[in-house]
Amino acid sequence: MSHLRIAVTFLCTLFALTAGAGESCQVGGSAIPVGKTKQELCNLYECATDSNRVVLKKLTCAEQAVKTGCRSVPGDANAPFPDCCPTTLCRGRQWDH
Repeated sequence: MSHLRIAVTFLCTLFALTAGAGESCQVGGSAIPVGKTKQELCNLYECATDSNRVVLKKLTCAEQAVKTGCRSVPGDANAPFPDCCPTTLCRGRQWDH
């Protein structure tokens, strides 16, 4: 019985280590291997596995609701994510930047 337990443990470990091996996500004609990221304009893509499925995660700037006394300042369009995203500056804190 202990040999069976060792064999099952070995196979489960091997499967966990090879999940997603050789697989990739497609983004605009290029492939991102599982476990890697790709920077593109103001987006960051990550190819990952989730419950034995290959998934593509995309991070991009969120729209912000600007409160009274604050203003939105555009980010540098040539900067990598998240430095390309706009920031919110408010009176009394960072207004004079």
